Amino acid sequence: MDRISKKTGVLMITVFMLILSAMVVTAQPALPESYVGKVYIGNLTAPASTAVRATTTHYNGSSVTYNTTVSGSGGDYSLDIPVGNSDAPNGAASGASITWYVGSTAATACGTATPPTGSCTDVVTAGATNTWNLVIPASCTDSIKNQDELLVDCGGSCGSCLSVTSGITMSADVSDSAQNGTGTLTVSSGSASSYTPNIPVTLAATNLINTANVSDTISMSLSSSALLLKSGSSNSSTVTVTIPGNKSAGTYTGNISVRNTMNLSNSTVTVTLTVSEVGGVARAKHYMVLTATPPTGVEFCVNQPVTIYVNDTNTGRELSGVDIDAIYNGVKVFYNLATDRDGKVVFTPNKVGIWNVTASVHNYRDTEIKINVKSCVATTTTVKPVVTTTTVKPVVTTTTVKPVVTTTTVKPVVTTTVPTAPVTTTITPVTPAPAVPSWLVWLVLIIIIIVILYLVLAKKGKGGESGVK
Repeated sequence: MDRISKKTGVLMITVFMLILSAMVVTAQPALPESYVGKVYIGNLTAPASTAVRATTTHYNGSSVTYNTTVSGSGGDYSLDIPVGNSDAPNGAASGASITWYVGSTAATACGTATPPTGSCTDVVTAGATNTWNLVIPASCTDSIKNQDELLVDCGGSCGSCLSVTSGITMSADVSDSAQNGTGTLTVSSGSASSYTPNIPVTLAATNLINTANVSDTISMSLSSSALLLKSGSSNSSTVTVTIPGNKSAGTYTGNISVRNTMNLSNSTVTVTLTVSEVGGVARAKHYMVLTATPPTGVEFCVNQPVTIYVNDTNTGRELSGVDIDAIYNGVKVFYNLATDRDGKVVFTPNKVGIWNVTASVHNYRDTEIKINVKSCVATTTTVKPVVTTTTVKPVVTTTTVKPVVTTTTVKPVVTTTVPTAPVTTTITPVTPAPAVPSWLVWLVLIIIIIVILYLVLAKKGKGGESGVK
């Protein structure tokens, strides 16, 4: 009996160890999927530390991302994606789609070619080993000179490598003596973060032109017309404007062009000069002439437009922005009219008699002309109408319509409604039985096997003892 008991104990321990081993084996996760390859930005390999990401679906259904970076200067990367299963769910779902990113940009081509040209369609496969190259398009912010750039990320389609300050504004007062207005133009190394050569920059200034009178100009000079732009730095030139004493007040604009021998993209800077009169200082005034023109003929007629032209007496140029008032019997009927860029303004007198037209503008003496407006009675022509009579014979058409009688017999329909008592159905929710843990099932199975073995061996032991007796 002791021998049987010992055998029974050994057998039970062996069975228990086998079952436990099977349980441990089934709890192991699937093998990961491995990737190695190169990362390209355009046609060149990505620099070291470029981020690489693989986004897929976790075994539990959520989104999960696995990260790595490019190592070395050859664009190489490697990444393992863990794969989950029912017993070890901490990993990606097998068969889930994978989206690849280089930095924040989704890869546009994948595969084994260098650089790759194939589709990036990919799924999670446990235990697979892949050579998987990635590529994204070149851009002007990838820190690589991989397009038509002149320098890294600037020039060509990436824009200027130079940056020039714009909107230089100067102001000065006009008087009988000349004055100077000054401003500063600064040129710097735009989007180009670093480059070795010193870049010669040439500046050229145009004349400043009065926006109201294009023939009124002021010259503009530069303290330096040649600058040497160094890597990542800036240089400047002083812009000087000499304003002669005989210039009119107003707004003047001009341009300074910035050019360089390396073709880093030329620039144009707008310069604005505001010139005003000196308060309380009298200065010589210019003269202007007014010309009035009727629409037709040589007379000015009531309720017909009159065109006024204003010109500089000495130069003959048209004066724009001149304030025009039309006065009748001492009353301003039309006022604050302004001449256009051609020195012209139009008004329509509405009364017969003498009209005074006055003109005033800065730096010019006020001017006045008189216009004699007449009634100008129009000639009336009477045209006798011609009457034509046409007789049309009416046409009578008779149509006989035979009436159609339709008889419809409607059979009455009797509807009987029987009230039905409401039926109430009560559904009792069924609480699902709690799931039995897998370890409990295994434990019950082990106990049953042990009891059966024990009973079998015990029976054989009793039989042997009976035979001995």
